Amino acid sequence: MGLPALKKGEIEIAKLVYFIIAAVVLIVVIAFFLGGTTGITKTVKNLFFGVTAGTDLTLAVENCKHYCQQAKGLSAAQQSSSAYCKHYEHIDSDQDGEADIGKEDSVKGKVFTQWYCPPPGSYSSQPSFEGGVKYLNIPCDAPIQC
Repeated sequence: MGLPALKKGEIEIAKLVYFIIAAVVLIVVIAFFLGGTTGITKTVKNLFFGVTAGTDLTLAVENCKHYCQQAKGLSAAQQSSSAYCKHYEHIDSDQDGEADIGKEDSVKGKVFTQWYCPPPGSYSSQPSFEGGVKYLNIPCDAPIQC
């Protein structure tokens, strides 16, 4: 007993799958030759990871005040590793719908500026980051040394 004969106009499922795979490969090859790998990489990153919209400045300031209140309840040793000292925000200060960009890297893409809560003088060693570091200068009424 063999396989049933196909009627005129029917396509086997396997052939359909092969056709779809071939079409996808063809699209990828065309995209590679037209835009190179950098264009494909950026497109895929934006498609799956999106754009960092950034936090509103007012919200970031309120978060910092909240982190300060939390840090007050910690011991001096724990305060330096608190969210007030360590947490940073990506802020959209120019209201363009995207967080402030510190630099653009051909490999990593956009590297966003890190905004920290305390004034720069609060740190025993200044945070550094290739995208740039800025400070919201939110003082905490408790003496916290980051």
